[in-house]
Amino acid sequence: MTKMVSIPERLRAWAEEQAAINNFESVGDYVESLLLKEQREQESLAEFDRLVQEGEDSGISERSVDEILADARQQARVRVNGRI
Repeated sequence: MTKMVSIPERLRAWAEEQAAINNFESVGDYVESLLLKEQREQESLAEFDRLVQEGEDSGISERSVDEILADARQQARVRVNGRI
């Protein structure tokens, strides 16, 4: 693997300690896990933003809150029962 970044000396000892505490083979593996975590979080936020926009674009529902909640509960039951 090609070296992409260098860690400032003030962070090196801390990064090495964190890598050891969290059972990583190296600081590089630890940094990779942090980057992957950040990537997943950004993807989740992008998906959330997309869903919010989809909801806004769909307009105002004519159903009551109780009807919407009942439908959501039913969909959740189907999903849970389908996984078991």
